[in-house]
Amino acid sequence: WRIVEVLTEGPSNGKLTTNDVIVAMNGTRIKNADDLASYLEENTLPGQTLVITVRGNRALDVTIILGRRPPPP
Repeated sequence: WRIVEVLTEGPSNGKLTTNDVIVAMNGTRIKNADDLASYLEENTLPGQTLVITVRGNRALDVTIILGRRPPPP
């Protein structure tokens, strides 16, 4: 799942970058948008710590504390 935007006020600012690809969350493989949405909905709450494995210009694990999802425009 490719990251298209990182919010400057969000918990991943400075840790994730545009075009990073999420390949796992807390060790659970993420293959597509459905996997990503399902994992977040079923396994996480705002304020929890999440380890995101990304690949792009580098491969690494990034630890973030989840914020609240911004309201739709």
